[in-house]
Amino acid sequence: MATYSVRGGLFRSILLLLVGVFLIWARNIAATVVVMSMGGLIAAYGISLFFSVQREKYIMRHDKFGWSLIVFAVLCVIAGLFILIRPDVLISFLAFAIGILLVLYGLYRTIALISLSRSISILFWSYLPSALSMVAGVVVIFLPDQVAALPFILLGLGFILNAVDEFLYYLRIKRG
Repeated sequence: MATYSVRGGLFRSILLLLVGVFLIWARNIAATVVVMSMGGLIAAYGISLFFSVQREKYIMRHDKFGWSLIVFAVLCVIAGLFILIRPDVLISFLAFAIGILLVLYGLYRTIALISLSRSISILFWSYLPSALSMVAGVVVIFLPDQVAALPFILLGLGFILNAVDEFLYYLRIKRG
């Protein structure tokens, strides 16, 4: 059975509040740090795979796909280092790709609704999610840097709400 530490509750609420404020205030830095961490993990995975394949000489001698593992490991290291050096390229590319997917999804839904409207009656409001998806996709395509920070703003708000909840729980325990 876990016990609740009163001092720990206050510390957790302050820490959650600081992390939430940081994620909102320095959202571009947070996005860059997350992407660079991904690059570091990919490079580390490539290095680990390379040395584990080298250690297992059996794979290299008896498996016809042994060299493909080494090529994959080297490509992981190169991709990871590229992401570490240029994280902004990956952030922009991912935002652009998500924007394209949102536009295509909105077009798909619109075409499906038009096709369905030939058989049954479709309300005008049914087209609203499709239109919003296309608008969101266009916004993401033309403003990728601002949109890339949106998840960190939402994450920061979540941390702040969790901090308030933790602080209120701390006050209830302290009084009680």
